[in-house]
Amino acid sequence: MSIERDDVQKIAALARLELPSEGLERLAGQLTSILDYIEVLKTVPPGSASSPPDGHGAAPALRPDLASNPPDSEFGLHQAPDREGAFFRVPRIIE
Repeated sequence: MSIERDDVQKIAALARLELPSEGLERLAGQLTSILDYIEVLKTVPPGSASSPPDGHGAAPALRPDLASNPPDSEFGLHQAPDREGAFFRVPRIIE
């Protein structure tokens, strides 16, 4: 599929973009190459990839999601402007 200069101007108008006239030819070429690549991708059957994207053939090793350094609540409350027990005290906003 080929994108022409006029097509780029129409697309720019729809997107409300102001493009310099000297760059329209370059943008037309770039859009044409993008659409050509999409056509190549359409020929690949879905689910045909057998290995993960990392190329090693194995799933990446993940560590367990455990908290190893929990924050000290007393430290956080110590810096609060007002507190009540183990809670922050805030002004009432709902009557």
